[in-house]
Amino acid sequence: MSYNITIVPARDFFRTKSSGEFDLDETRKACFAVFSKMKEAKVSEVLLDHRETSTQMTASDLLTLFRELHSGGFLKDRKIAIVNHPKSDFDRDKFFVACAQTKGYQIAAFQEFEEAVTWLYPPHEP
Repeated sequence: MSYNITIVPARDFFRTKSSGEFDLDETRKACFAVFSKMKEAKVSEVLLDHRETSTQMTASDLLTLFRELHSGGFLKDRKIAIVNHPKSDFDRDKFFVACAQTKGYQIAAFQEFEEAVTWLYPPHEP
């Protein structure tokens, strides 16, 4: 069986200002553009790769982004695996996952790429 894995690197949607500071407005716009394209293409399984990303995104920023993606219907009917290597005590991706799971979305965070792919496409009997 073949699979169509859509991998979205964090650079496709995280935005910073010229000062290096996280830019919530531009990140929100970029997320809407990426998720809109996925919705149009009927992409249902997505791997968001945050391994090489470092951001100063706050919990408040994450909640704002989650609420907007949720209200826009962008998370509905998608299975999303997030791969990251947290660089601080606050694991932003696991926080986002916790928000999503309270609304019933299929979103999970992983530190290993292979685990994320296996979660998206579990082994099956031939």
